[in-house]
Amino acid sequence: MSSDTRKRRDGSRTRRSTGAALPQLPWRDVRNPYRPLDVLSEDQLEAIHRTSLRILGELGIELMSPRAREIMRAYGAETDEATGTVRVDESVLNRALATVPSSFTLTPRNPAHAVTLGDDHLVFGLVAGPPNVHDRVRGRRPGNYRDYCEFIKLAQHFNAVHVIGNQVCAPVELPAGTRHLDAYLANLVFRPRVSLHGDRCRSRAGWHRNDGHRSRYHAGRHGREPRGHHHHFGQQSATVR
Repeated sequence: MSSDTRKRRDGSRTRRSTGAALPQLPWRDVRNPYRPLDVLSEDQLEAIHRTSLRILGELGIELMSPRAREIMRAYGAETDEATGTVRVDESVLNRALATVPSSFTLTPRNPAHAVTLGDDHLVFGLVAGPPNVHDRVRGRRPGNYRDYCEFIKLAQHFNAVHVIGNQVCAPVELPAGTRHLDAYLANLVFRPRVSLHGDRCRSRAGWHRNDGHRSRYHAGRHGREPRGHHHHFGQQSATVR
């Protein structure tokens, strides 16, 4: 065995035994120096655009939320309350598109980890929604809240992970109708960086009415801490892809 190989192995053993942090590059705003690939021609892009305008303006889309239809109607869209169909004229779309910036910045609790979406900015994040989890110690198993919290902690540690998505694994042991609330709380507690979430209808947004009173949020069972917060999460490895 060469001296260089022995030094590398000894260094690896030292890091494992002392718990030294893995070497990594500092947090930074990643920019793409290359122009986007022209996968489609201008004529093909125009054909897609004209077809989308026909779908929106002639066929229409169904919006099940009365509030959403009210907003669309206020901005000039044609709404059919009997069917829930909304038709959007090209002029309405053009007015809306004129207000859209080419990029925008999301700022978390720690402003040093703000991320910019759009233009040539590259933002890396975790996948969302895997039903199972796997690591070298515990093997393959269904997604659960303990593993969910471990993933969030790992994402917080690595500078290459700019954002987390909606439920990096599904905590299937929690009620399907409210597990997103437990996931959001874990994101806030363990990840003071940007997290992205899917939209929810009013009935699943958080508080549920029962006899005129608000029912408690599930995390209230453990005060302000997420479920499982009393466990020690640091002893098992987990896979981040």
